[in-house]
Parts: sequence; structure tokens; C-alpha cells
Amino acid sequence: MSEFVMFQRITRWFSSKTRRYAVLLRDELNQRYPITHLMLPAKQAGKWSRVLSNTVEGRPPQSVSQLLSSVDLGITRSFSGLKSDVDISAFSLPFLMSAMAKIAEGAGVRIFVHSNVSGWTHFNPSRFKASILKPGSSGRIELAVVDSGSALLSRHSITLWREQKGVAVAVGETTPVKRILVEKNWNPPQASLTPYKIEEIDAVYTWVNGSDPAWQELIRPYRGSAAIDPDRYSHNDELKHSIRSIELFAPWVRTIYIVSNCAPPDWFTESDRFKWVYHEALMPADILPTFNSHVIETFLHEISGLSEKFIYFNDDFFLSGFVRPQDFFNAYGQTVARLEPYGVLPYLEQLSDAGRAEEWQNAAVSGARLLDERTGIKPIQMHRHAPYAFTRTVFKEMIDEFGDEAATTRAARFRTADDISFASFFYHHYARSKGLCIESNEQSLIVRHTNFSAFQNKKMYRSLRFFCMNDGGGSSTHAAFNKFKTTFLASFYPFKSGCEK
Repeated sequence: MSEFVMFQRITRWFSSKTRRYAVLLRDELNQRYPITHLMLPAKQAGKWSRVLSNTVEGRPPQSVSQLLSSVDLGITRSFSGLKSDVDISAFSLPFLMSAMAKIAEGAGVRIFVHSNVSGWTHFNPSRFKASILKPGSSGRIELAVVDSGSALLSRHSITLWREQKGVAVAVGETTPVKRILVEKNWNPPQASLTPYKIEEIDAVYTWVNGSDPAWQELIRPYRGSAAIDPDRYSHNDELKHSIRSIELFAPWVRTIYIVSNCAPPDWFTESDRFKWVYHEALMPADILPTFNSHVIETFLHEISGLSEKFIYFNDDFFLSGFVRPQDFFNAYGQTVARLEPYGVLPYLEQLSDAGRAEEWQNAAVSGARLLDERTGIKPIQMHRHAPYAFTRTVFKEMIDEFGDEAATTRAARFRTADDISFASFFYHHYARSKGLCIESNEQSLIVRHTNFSAFQNKKMYRSLRFFCMNDGGGSSTHAAFNKFKTTFLASFYPFKSGCEK
């Protein structure tokens, strides 16, 4: 036997022994010092492996939504119940963004990522700042998928996860689950009902178009054109952009209803998700036609098919930040009332007693006094101009309990000093008296012709989640304000909603 052959045999023997003892040493070390910091990436890699296997077999993801669903770790959604929630290992984010970009390119769609500074920014892998791929004010990476016609196709909220010594930690601060213990063959914990998981929630609007010829004919027998307040009945497509704000910042809203005695605008198309409700389908014939919003609002809870929990928007209410169901309701049956932190009702009472109050002020004063009589507590705070959270059950109980006052309000075709504003003011304080409402003083802003320049120049909307583009004091004929509304809203809400043609 040659020396060379002998050397090869010795080398092979030594190599086999080395491998054997190396394996034993590895197993011993893993037992004594378990390596846990790769469990989360391994779980994510397993999901990617299935995606790649399906792709090789000719079944690749057909959309961004399908890809995200395939690789979702499934932590947050289990506790929130929201289809838009996605959990991703931070380790795989670059690969995910690259894969989504490829799918989007092939499908002819675009991906936008939200930035607190620049709003919705088109994701282009070759020219994209990595700093934007960090959780924003919502605590998540917010994505929008848009088609070639700028119509919003889907919305996704991505929570990033990192592993620290065997514990998966959510990067954001507002996620329902912050930490998960990660072990071999781990699965996310499941939850049936949590304070973050609320049943389906709908949204309701009331809307009027003062330029609708049929509406003008409807109102003519009761009020001449010279007596019609354009601030109350004109519009600048606020409804279109308010609905867009829901699609972008509250994609979890189920069905959107628009209550009106006017024809839908030209851009609107009805579907199972967007429904037009005429007054005749909601209110008895003997009080129609009515042009009093206080009357119309007393029937909102009777909309057919409406969810138990619903959010009421005036058409000039807008979302400017990301909201979740628990921002309006909690799992214990309480609604969230957004009230001013200071009391203004004593002043409004003085105006009312002096005969100098406007109808909406009288409506609040009458409601406060009525509650004082029934509960012994007089409300002194007004509501903010932000979306109102209601439950059908409490709303019906309120109308039934104050049936005489509701009948008086419903008898008024136009606003009067005897009205009660059951929806915007009365409900919140009534529900609080029953222990069914909690107070929030979160800041919102009324944007008027007197402050719109500061709102835009100082970018005040960045620090808000709610604002109202309110007409009053003749602002409907204010050219600069109207131009601002048209340009700002189209820029801030650039993607078409599902009800736009």
C-alpha cells in the first residue's frame, strides 16, 4: 500500500470521527445553550418556502394581498380581527418589499407607503429611501395598493417583529400584542375576543346637494331660494374625499351608507359596500320632505342592515390619521365620545336666554337642560367636530325614552329653537349617564375660511387624526377657501375609493 493511499484512509477516518464528535458537541451545546434567536426568522422562512414551492409548481401569488396573506405570521390579526393586519419578521422585510414590487409590476399596479412627512409615497425599489420603511405614527408600516387609474385596491398594516433572546418583540408601540415567547415549532397564540377585537362596524353619512334641480324643486314650496343658506346646502365634493379618508385610514369599516334626499353625485356608484339611502326609505311620509339635519339624525339607527356599532360622519368630517375600532368602541359595550376639554354650555345658556343663540346652540342647551332634569347632572361640554360613535341599541333607547322631545324635533321641517341635537350632542351625554360611554378629549380642528392658510402652511393635519372642513359665516362663497378645499383634499386623498366610477 502506497503512502499516498494510506494518507487518504487516515484522512477519511479522522474526518469521519471529527464530524461525529462535532455533531455530538453541537447537540450538547444546543442543549445547554439553546439558540433561540433564529426561531422567528425560521418561522418566516417556512412561509416563504411554501410560497416559493407554489411558484415553482406554477401557482405563484397573483396579487400583493395574496402574497402578504401567504407570509403573514398571524399574530396581530388573531387579536384584532382586522383583515388588513399583517405580521412580518423584520429580517425578511427587504425581501418582502422586493417580491411585492415584482408582483405589482407584473399586475400593472403600484404600491404606496405612508410617511408622516410626505404622505403616500410610491414604492420604487431602485429609488426609495429605506428610512420610510419604518413604522409611522400608527406603529405600523402602512401600505396602499393602487391600480393604473389611481383606484385603491387594498390596504395593509404591517407590524414588524424582531427576536430578542427567545422573545419575539413587535417594533411598534400600539400593537395588541407586544411580546411572544418563541420556541421550536411555535405557533402564535389565539384569542376569541379581546378589547382589540370588535364586531363589524359601519359608517353613515348624511348629505345634501343644494345644486340638485330635484332638491331645489322639493324645497321651493317651503322656502324661497333667497332664504336658503348656501353654507348649509352647498358642497365641494367633500363627501367623495371623506369616503376616501375612511378607505385610507380606516380600511376596516364594513359598509358605508349615505342618507340623502338628493340624487347621488355623478362620480358615485352603488354596491354592496356603498349604499345610497333615500329619506323615503327611512322616514315616515308625514314628516317629509324635511331639511332639518336634527330630524334626519333621529332615524339613523333604523337604516336596514346597519351594524349594531356604527360611526356617523358629516360629509365635511375627515380622517387624517390611522384609526382602529377601539378608537370608537370598546369590547365592554361603551362608545367613545370626543368632547371639548372645556365647558361652554353655561355661555350658550346665556345666549339662549337672551334670545341671541343660533339653532344649533339652542338645541344643545335644550338637551343639556333635559338631561339635568332626568339625571341631575347637567352637561357643560360640547362635542368636537369629529366622527361620532353610536350603538343602535342605545340610540333606540334614547329616542324611545325621550319620545315627546323627539316628536317635537321631527315636526320641524327646518331647524328651530325647540330642536334637540340627539346625534351630535345629546347621545354622548345620555350614554355617559348610563355608563355606556367614555370621554376622549383628543384634539381635532375645524378648518374655516379664517384659518385654512395656517392649517396648510403649518401642515397642522400631520399632528391630527380628525379635522372638519366647515362652512359658516358666508364661507361657501369665499373663493380662496373653496379653491383650497378642492386642491388640498384631492392632494391629501389621492386614491379613488371603491364607490367612484
